[in-house]
Amino acid sequence: LSEAGQRHAAAIARLVGERERQAGKPVLVMCGTLARHLQTVEALKGVNGCSDTQCRTVLKFARLNELCAGLLDSLSYKDMKELYPEEWEERRK
Repeated sequence: LSEAGQRHAAAIARLVGERERQAGKPVLVMCGTLARHLQTVEALKGVNGCSDTQCRTVLKFARLNELCAGLLDSLSYKDMKELYPEEWEERRK
């Protein structure tokens, strides 16, 4: 993850921790299968004493990989590659 991605993952981990404490149990986590998604899930390790395999269920779905593409939404892959070459390369990882 980029530095911004690491900050985002830490914020998600804090939110998940809060929600789990409120619910009194681990939450179900769903994510895509791209490296950045799996790295974000890694940030959840240790939250409320859970590892991703110990007490928190993590479901990985390829269909969640590009649920929201932000600025890239509605661009073809060709346009994305031409207009945002750095983002294109990062998304291919």
